[in-house]
Amino acid sequence: MEKPEHEFAAALGQAADGRVTIDLPTIWQCFYTARPELKSDVTSRRRLAADLRTLTESEIISLPASKSSFDRTALPTLPRFVRLLRKPVAAEVLFEHQTFPWSIPMSFVAGLARLPNPKIAQRLNDFFRGDWASRIPIPVKERSYEIFGNEKTLERVLDGQLGYEGRLTLETLRCYRVPIIPVYRLFNDGTDVLIVENEATFDSTARWNAENRQFRMVIYGRGREAEKIADFLLCEVRTKPGKIYYYGDLDRMGISIPYRLSRALEQKGGCRINPAATCYRLLLRQPPMTMTMEDTEDEFDDSTDSEWAIALAWLPADMRTEAETLLSADRRIAQEATGWELLRNEKSLI
Repeated sequence: MEKPEHEFAAALGQAADGRVTIDLPTIWQCFYTARPELKSDVTSRRRLAADLRTLTESEIISLPASKSSFDRTALPTLPRFVRLLRKPVAAEVLFEHQTFPWSIPMSFVAGLARLPNPKIAQRLNDFFRGDWASRIPIPVKERSYEIFGNEKTLERVLDGQLGYEGRLTLETLRCYRVPIIPVYRLFNDGTDVLIVENEATFDSTARWNAENRQFRMVIYGRGREAEKIADFLLCEVRTKPGKIYYYGDLDRMGISIPYRLSRALEQKGGCRINPAATCYRLLLRQPPMTMTMEDTEDEFDDSTDSEWAIALAWLPADMRTEAETLLSADRRIAQEATGWELLRNEKSLI
């Protein structure tokens, strides 16, 4: 943890005054004690969410289990209370990651300017202390549970700072993502493939394609699961070459999903994912709504905070400015806004 996070933890411990549960107003007071410069900053809520996540990963606090225990009046959501797991020591020595004796696979950490979660890095380092190179590859969720006691942590780590190009990989960690065979509808005509994020729009686009025969296959991407179908797509396109198109929600996660999938395919030697341009243009003509954290899977998943801005380049050039304005304002348009009644009038979806 960085110095402000240590000071935040210390303030929470002092404010608890022997209690275990700390309410949100008190959390805010402690946060501003540690970061007074953010008191009138518009980014303070996002910074608080990030700091709470760091304290959770450091096992200093725990978050509520129920989604109803989160304040959803703005983004990101914040817990209405946290529980103090151990009293932080204000004078705790800060972890010096640049001088720590890292194992060879983790040696890149010493060159990082900042290490937000030293505990995660140290647990990974512990894994590499043994005879890791001869370990039999296992599913990534099993390796994650072995290292962190949580089956989801490792994939998040690999999507973040420690998993950037040239750093940690699935191969190094002796694990793999289990390939998924998606739900799809196969047609006899065409060569191209369309992936659709949500089930309702999958049904409507497959219905449209049954009449128009533009795609030989329409796939239900299942939201964030789409990246796991990369191997399936590679096999399909190699068997019958064609372009791959994607249509999803117009929100931060919605454009990050095809960006990640396209990156995964290109890393495996495949082709990039193309936006179903007609669908997105049709979507931009529909009224937007304010995002809520119910639209995301994880209360504190900020992995797309910067990625979505990069992913904007995936959209057609004539849409990027309008899309950026929408997403910057925490607004979104669900793809269900272009239902069957609208799609049925289109001659092409790309």
